[in-house]
Amino acid sequence: MTEKISLQHLSKTYGKREILKDINVTVNDGELVTLIGPSGSGKSTLIRCLNLLEAPTAGTLTFNRQKIDYKLNRFGQLTRKSEAQAAQYRTKVGMVFQQFNLFPNRSVLQNLIDGPRRILKVDRGTLEQQAVHYLTLVGLRDYQAQYPAQLSGGQKQRVAIARALMMSPEVLLFDEPTSALDPEMVNDVLRVMLRLKQAGMTMVVVTHEMAFTEQASDRVLFLEQGQIQFAGTPQALQQEPATSRVKQFVSTLDHHLAVS
Repeated sequence: MTEKISLQHLSKTYGKREILKDINVTVNDGELVTLIGPSGSGKSTLIRCLNLLEAPTAGTLTFNRQKIDYKLNRFGQLTRKSEAQAAQYRTKVGMVFQQFNLFPNRSVLQNLIDGPRRILKVDRGTLEQQAVHYLTLVGLRDYQAQYPAQLSGGQKQRVAIARALMMSPEVLLFDEPTSALDPEMVNDVLRVMLRLKQAGMTMVVVTHEMAFTEQASDRVLFLEQGQIQFAGTPQALQQEPATSRVKQFVSTLDHHLAVS
């Protein structure tokens, strides 16, 4: 398998507080890797480190087997030069957030085309064609002129996914994309993610949706107290979890939402 993105011996601290400890993760081309674990385990911090929205305190990040250099200033933040390089890197490693992060004063179409027009310097006509394509993919072709306030939570999240796709990323990261949604909207978003998986998109997903994890994941990582306590297939997670703690946590999650 072709390695797409990798973290080696990553750690993240805030002051004296260690959030992530010696994390080693490799995601291969076309894989869907899910991150599960209790609140405060470091899942969101880990996925933000994967595209340098959070600056790792230590460790190596590689993309397509090329090291992504990052340097920190005395405040533990990326230097100006490193931030500029990270911004370019993020065009290939996109992120979908819990809270959608759409611009409220711009239409759906404008939300999709403004970023790539400014960053990638693509002409508006080409971008509008791409936007229609991706809005069709997420089932929102007829919503181009709507504004975020006119959309449901599930529709906003699907717009956010389409917006991330506009940058033509090689990897998509999802930070609990359904946690802010009403239950009846969750399946619409998961269905889009499953469609992306079937199309070969490489994805890393923080989620509590175990039915989706079991159905779509190639591998599952269980995090607790900033460390990976289990890494394996969904089948192995069910049959032979590494510890009783992993088994206990998995038993508390909902396994019954079918994604189709």
